Amino acid sequence: MNNISLLEPRSIRNTRGGYGGPSIHVAKGVSFRLGAVSAQSESHEELRTIDKGSLILTNKRLIFIGSKRTTNIDLKRILAVKPYKDGIESQRDNKQKTEYFIGTDKTTINFTKNGRHTSIPVNGVVLKAAIMGNIAKL
Repeated sequence: MNNISLLEPRSIRNTRGGYGGPSIHVAKGVSFRLGAVSAQSESHEELRTIDKGSLILTNKRLIFIGSKRTTNIDLKRILAVKPYKDGIESQRDNKQKTEYFIGTDKTTINFTKNGRHTSIPVNGVVLKAAIMGNIAKL
C-alpha cells in the first residue's frame, strides 16, 4: 500500500510567561527592573506525522518503508491492533509509543470469484483481519 502516513504521539510543551514590575532609569542607557518574572509550562500529547511511505504486509511481518524511517514489525510482537476507517493503530512488544498507519483506504483489493469481479477498500477492519489471520498461522 502506497502513500501511507506513519503517525506517533509526541509530547508538546507550551510555555507562557510575563514580567511584572517597574523599571527605574538611572542614567542614559542604564536602567534597573524591579519585579518578578513568572512562567507557566503545560505539556500535552499530539499525534504527529513522522513519515509517509509504503506499508507491506507479509505472512511474518508488517513493514513500513518511508523516506525518513523504515519500521520492521514482527507479527509475533504485535499486542493489539485497533481498526479505523482509514487505517490502523498498532501496539507492539518493546515499543512504548503506539504507531498509527493512516491512508490504507486509498488502496483497494481486487478479486474475482465465480466470474464476478469485486473491489473493496483496505480499511482498518480489512487490514486488521489480514494481520490477525497471519498471526493465527504463526
